Amino acid sequence: MTRFLTLATLTAICLATPAFGKTSQVALGAQIYASKCSLCHDNSQHMVNDIGPALFGVVGRRVGSVEGFLYTPALRDAYDRGDTWTPAALNKFLTNPSHVRPGTGMPYMIPNAKQRAGVIAYLKTLHEKP
Repeated sequence: MTRFLTLATLTAICLATPAFGKTSQVALGAQIYASKCSLCHDNSQHMVNDIGPALFGVVGRRVGSVEGFLYTPALRDAYDRGDTWTPAALNKFLTNPSHVRPGTGMPYMIPNAKQRAGVIAYLKTLHEKP
């Protein structure tokens, strides 16, 4: 019984630790990316455009700025305004892309806040390592 309580206590501590939470959030996002996003988007440093633009380095990048991708007028307008893919902007967009950017070609939405946070946490990892 003591072993069980010790294991339960350690598990609770790990789950409450911010680093563990971030890791599990990134893992959730990677899983969602692999099953949904990767159907249309590349996540590699090679920046291969597919049905959707490449997402490597998307967090902090100017909207509509991946070279060689033909964006819809909705995202070209966002580029002209100087909009940036911040975590907050991605959160809003992924909730309902066609509502946030009418005319976008992005058909997939992530209405679940925890799943959106996971995908954004994962997208934050897609950048060049120093």
